[in-house]
Amino acid sequence: MFELLIRIFTELIIPLAVKTAVFWIPVVCFIVGRKIWLEVLEKEALLAMEWIMLEVKIPKDVHKTPQAMEIIFSGLEQGTPDDDYFKKWWKGEHVAAFSSLEIVSIEGNVYFFVRTQKKHRGVLESLVYSQYPGAEITSVDDYTRYVPDWKPGNGWVLDTAEFYLKDADPLPIKTYVDYGLDSKSLSLDEEQKIDPITPLIEILGSLKKDEQIWIQIVIRQATKRWKNKKGEDLEWVKQGRDMIDTMITDYSSSTIGEGEKMKKVGGYKNLTPADQLKVDAIERSIQKSGFDTGIRVLYLAKKASDKKRMGAIKTAFKQFGSPHLNSFKSDGAGFKYPWDDYNNLRKNKNLQGIFKQYINRSFFYDGLLSKKKIFTLNTEELATIFHFPGRVAATSSFERVQAQKAEPPSNLPI
Repeated sequence: MFELLIRIFTELIIPLAVKTAVFWIPVVCFIVGRKIWLEVLEKEALLAMEWIMLEVKIPKDVHKTPQAMEIIFSGLEQGTPDDDYFKKWWKGEHVAAFSSLEIVSIEGNVYFFVRTQKKHRGVLESLVYSQYPGAEITSVDDYTRYVPDWKPGNGWVLDTAEFYLKDADPLPIKTYVDYGLDSKSLSLDEEQKIDPITPLIEILGSLKKDEQIWIQIVIRQATKRWKNKKGEDLEWVKQGRDMIDTMITDYSSSTIGEGEKMKKVGGYKNLTPADQLKVDAIERSIQKSGFDTGIRVLYLAKKASDKKRMGAIKTAFKQFGSPHLNSFKSDGAGFKYPWDDYNNLRKNKNLQGIFKQYINRSFFYDGLLSKKKIFTLNTEELATIFHFPGRVAATSSFERVQAQKAEPPSNLPI
């Protein structure tokens, strides 16, 4: 049998491949060369970007809901490259602008950072000041530079998690609106408000000496990542519309029209209350601007570490989930069974890769791990997981402006 296979390979397959090489070699070279060329253009575009790290501090006595942050995100829409063939394949204009939103705790001191391109600094500052007039925005060094590149035995313990959505992107998570933190909440006392980000801030504020937690949310304006049944690349909004149409059609009890124009109707009223809630939530979600998103969390400690820290972070992210809507899941760097990873060799390689990804803010381009998961959040969802807490967050280590700024009275004598 083995000899027969060798004869088929040497007497049939190889001669056939040689005779037809003039046809298939150019095709293979084109496919491989096309991919390499696109990667070269991508790296050139990324290397040309100039970055800046901005720290944002707000006064303690600020009565703002996360809706203020949603307005900022709505203004951050930086556009996505169009599908022009020449611009993409010759000029390399296919790399969408992206930014990184970061909440960091260094030994219990909590900071809010935004890493973006220098050319976007003016727009970002204008948006923040428009909603938080007393805020302070300063350019600072990248905090990651003060921790050496991680590797086993370098004196630092590292634990990581990458978060992603459990269900389809158009199905939203539980947002600040669901928690009653929209404009209507301004009439409530601070103790009556429930801010889902508060447990996260409290955990970050509880870190001890030689402990750090870095939370990174990398965003870019939503791109065409969803493939329909025809294999077409479409936007998440159309995915949401398709989900709604499918759910309603499945419960439709009558039809209107004839021939190609015939369609089923009346399905919404036949849906269960839970499914009606889903349809309404998706409909509201896709009305707002979306951002491709990647979330990763790093816990670092010198020598000894508290294994409960990452578990507490994962628990805090459950605040954004709902049984009838969407929620977050997470993956770590390790493996489930000991025989999958001898002596933690694969885990340590993954940890080194994730650490490098973090400091490079790499999620959409030049990825190192195949299990990276990108998803889409709208402005309301983003504002829920990244906003500046008001007085409801009483963590003493949360970095704030000590007093509100104000213009001098206009009637002062000169």
